[in-house]
This record gives sequence, C-alpha cells and structure tokens, in this order.
Amino acid sequence: MHPDAGNQSYRAFRAESARSAASALAAASGYLIGGLTMSLGAQIAHDLVGSDNAFVNGVAIALFVVAAGVLAEPGKRLTPRAAITVGGVLSQ
Repeated sequence: MHPDAGNQSYRAFRAESARSAASALAAASGYLIGGLTMSLGAQIAHDLVGSDNAFVNGVAIALFVVAAGVLAEPGKRLTPRAAITVGGVLSQ
C-alpha cells in the first residue's frame, strides 16, 4: 500500500462530502423558494399587480411558474457548481 493512500482516501471523502453538502443546500433552497411561492404567492401577486381580482393575480402566479419552467430547461445542462452560482446570482 502506498504511504499516501490513506490521505488520498480522506481527501476524496472530504471532496464528496463538500459536493453532498452543496447539493443538499441547493435542494433545500429550492424547496424553500417553492414553499414561499406557494404560501405567499397570492399576496405577492396582489402587491405586485395591484389588483383585487383573483383571476388576474392567478395569471401573475402562473406566469411566474411558466418563467421558472422555461429557465429550468437550459439549467439542466449546467454543472452543479455552475447551476448553484447562476441560481444565486439570478435570485438576487
């Protein structure tokens, strides 16, 4: 066995742990944004659109969901690191 074999194994484990932590953070933030959109969507749409009409507010929420779906399609091709970076920058 190579003298540095244990150290290489440890570095590989730490790298995998960092990727797992980043993936968990990305998934958790996705669920957080989805939960906020579902629970506060009507109020946010009312405030942004300025309408008391439920249909108009529903259309505003639907457009938000459609926009998210359209942006998700090219986002599938990104590497995890690039997806997290782009998502963080675009959500500011």
